[in-house]
Amino acid sequence: MKQVFRMFDTNADGSISKKELAEFMKTMGFVDEDDTPEDVAMMANMLMAESDEDNDGKLSYEEFCKIMW
Repeated sequence: MKQVFRMFDTNADGSISKKELAEFMKTMGFVDEDDTPEDVAMMANMLMAESDEDNDGKLSYEEFCKIMW
C-alpha cells in the first residue's frame, strides 16, 4: 500500500493533494471517457471531503489507506 501511495504522491511531500487524487482516480479507472474535467474535479472534491479527516486539504497515508479498504 505504501508503494501505491508513493506512486500517486507525485511531488513526494508525504501527502496526496486534490490534483494528485484526481490523477489517481483516472489511473485506477474511476473516471469514464465521457467525464469532463469538471466532473473529475467534483469527484475528487467529494472524495477529499469524505476522507480528509484532519481537514488539511490533502490525504495522509492513513487517510489514503481508508479509501482503499
